[in-house]
Amino acid sequence: HDAVPRAQVPALIAAHDVVVSPNEPASGATMDKAVFEAAACERLVVSSNPAFAELLGGLSLPLVVPRRDPAALAAAIERLATADRAEAAAVLRRRVVESHSLEHWADMVLSAITDVRSHRGTAGGRRSAQ
Repeated sequence: HDAVPRAQVPALIAAHDVVVSPNEPASGATMDKAVFEAAACERLVVSSNPAFAELLGGLSLPLVVPRRDPAALAAAIERLATADRAEAAAVLRRRVVESHSLEHWADMVLSAITDVRSHRGTAGGRRSAQ
């Protein structure tokens, strides 16, 4: 397939019921931004990446499956085929908006900058006497 223009990605994701991300990070706990994009579009995501346990966990539907376990992946997809997905999808969207959106990231960066600026000229958080 050819590359999809960025502006068309939300409609492409929304046209599907479930997104499957059976990726295995090469090193460390890397995150696939397609998982966040799908969740932001209120689509459930089945992932084998343990780094998504917090985002995808704690729902009525199991969305995180063991790595290298095609049977578990297939079983999760089968369960989602007949499940009521709307509530869990709405929860995922809320989680992404609250904790993983560009706005949230920008707020965190601004907070860090403000914190650094407020501690300038201080030692251990206290003004040094000079």
